[in-house]
Amino acid sequence: MQEMLEEACFASIERAYGTSATPEKLNGMRPSILLVRLDELHLLFRVDFEGHEASIGDTAAIAQWGVLQSIDREIELDDLQGLPSASWFFLRCGREARESK
Repeated sequence: MQEMLEEACFASIERAYGTSATPEKLNGMRPSILLVRLDELHLLFRVDFEGHEASIGDTAAIAQWGVLQSIDREIELDDLQGLPSASWFFLRCGREARESK
């Protein structure tokens, strides 16, 4: 799942900035994702990506929120950091977009 998430996130970055950035610069924007399942109800994840000082446009936000939305699509998060998923704007938007199709 880690590799699938990394590839999906990087594909979003490529679509967003593929015409305005060099392939070398884009490759530096590839996120690294680590998933650790603690039990049936808990998943830890870490997303490493270029910080805003080195990133292109919104690649940092795409990496972070794109991965969260992808995880949510796969396993439908009940909460994130102890808050109900409906309280997280970007998760709620991702779900609303799927439901409106």
